[in-house]
Amino acid sequence: MKFAKMTLMGIGGLALAGLLLIRKAAHAVVATLVEVVNTTANPVPNLDTERNARIPYESIIFVSVSAGVGSTSPLPFTTVPAGYRLVAQSVSASLTLANAATAPFCSLASVTNPALVLGLPGTVGPALGVSRPAGFTDQITAYFDAGDTPQITLTADFKGGSVEDSLSLTGYLENCAITGCPAIQH
Repeated sequence: MKFAKMTLMGIGGLALAGLLLIRKAAHAVVATLVEVVNTTANPVPNLDTERNARIPYESIIFVSVSAGVGSTSPLPFTTVPAGYRLVAQSVSASLTLANAATAPFCSLASVTNPALVLGLPGTVGPALGVSRPAGFTDQITAYFDAGDTPQITLTADFKGGSVEDSLSLTGYLENCAITGCPAIQH
């Protein structure tokens, strides 16, 4: 009986020592798996790669329009380059209208997708002799795929003449090689 008791105690002690060694080895393995080593030559990426791959986009159009009430032909902005998607975030205009003009109206569409139309009302300033300043700045979200050309159409009572009005579209180009540019859900 004494012999059996001592044998069992010896086996239990060996088992306990084995468990402690296995636990210590497991901690060492885990510690080496999560060890992060970086240098200035090879830093750990800690930024949003997609966000860093964005390219600022700004397209400005200067136009001279004929005097009178009416709409302009669609005025094209810069075409979206291959491999990118344009995420338009702001559209603005600085216009000179006739003295009695009401607020201008503009629509933003796409050459390949004319169904995409954002109607944007403008504002007018006080009459300044024979003209009246007008314009708008609106925050938008609109998407244009590679090869597409955003275009704007203005409706207003234009002063015309040698006045040069300006329109701008800003946002960013998304690199489709990084994001994949999934299809836009309508």
